[in-house]
Amino acid sequence: MVNIPLGFPLGATWRSDGAIIFALAGGIIDRSGVLHEISEQGGEPVVMAVTDTSRGDEGIICPSILPDGQSVLYATTDGSQSDLGVQNDRSGTIPVNV
Repeated sequence: MVNIPLGFPLGATWRSDGAIIFALAGGIIDRSGVLHEISEQGGEPVVMAVTDTSRGDEGIICPSILPDGQSVLYATTDGSQSDLGVQNDRSGTIPVNV
């Protein structure tokens, strides 16, 4: 059984270790966008990243596992343009300038 917070799904990806990474708009704690991780076995999702509303970000979209098998590339959007971020359990969120 999987307990997923209410929200609008904005993409998901599956790591080889069985973790499912998914993005929701209107996620838990009334956030604009949240990147979650949950085991394929079920349980409670863990928040990996949230939008930085101080920068005007409105959502996290399109998560994708990178070739290292652990890091997650995702886009943040303010409604008119997008930025990229990389989330890694070992180093936290790393902004990517493109």
